[in-house]
Amino acid sequence: MHWSCYAAWPERPRFARHYVQAWIKANRRNPFWWSVWRDDRVYVSINPQRPVEEASVRLMGVGSDIRVPLTRWAEWLRDPEHVTPGLYAIEREALAEVLPTLRRQFPDDHALVHAIDPDEKRPRARRESLAEEPVQA
Repeated sequence: MHWSCYAAWPERPRFARHYVQAWIKANRRNPFWWSVWRDDRVYVSINPQRPVEEASVRLMGVGSDIRVPLTRWAEWLRDPEHVTPGLYAIEREALAEVLPTLRRQFPDDHALVHAIDPDEKRPRARRESLAEEPVQA
């Protein structure tokens, strides 16, 4: 499908949301990618380990995956087109809506890495049993 056709497709928002939701579910089982932010417009995950060391910005209304090197995150927040050239108009429009939030929440790559929840990859049963264990004084 052409991007111009996809952008105008009336089912695009619904399709894109389901597509991103599938990635969110897949990331729960992926030991290398960590969820750091999710709202109704964007899902951000990161792989901070070498050799990848990048963020994945998935736009809920578009479905695309924009990859940003962690070392260039702050630069990307200032000027996405410079760091990730070739963005389509629909991606630039969706980014314009989410960038203020991302700039506020994650001004640099350190903020992204510190947003990792280490419990995210633990099996649910293990997390629940840990919560029930008495605290040692």
